[in-house]
Amino acid sequence: MTNFQRTASRSALAAFLMFGAMSAATLAGDLSRYRNFELGSHLATVAKQAAADPSEAKVIHSRHQTRH
Repeated sequence: MTNFQRTASRSALAAFLMFGAMSAATLAGDLSRYRNFELGSHLATVAKQAAADPSEAKVIHSRHQTRH
């Protein structure tokens, strides 16, 4: 393998990895949204968007804060 071929293959590999990383970041997108809902929204807003009754909502996870 000549010096030129080695340099060309390294450049091609670097470009391939860079484009792969860029496309992965693009696919991640905005992580503050899930489907049509925005994380941190009020229950009433989400219930209205989902055409659901807010009184039927239930907590499936909550953070317990410890006291120091």
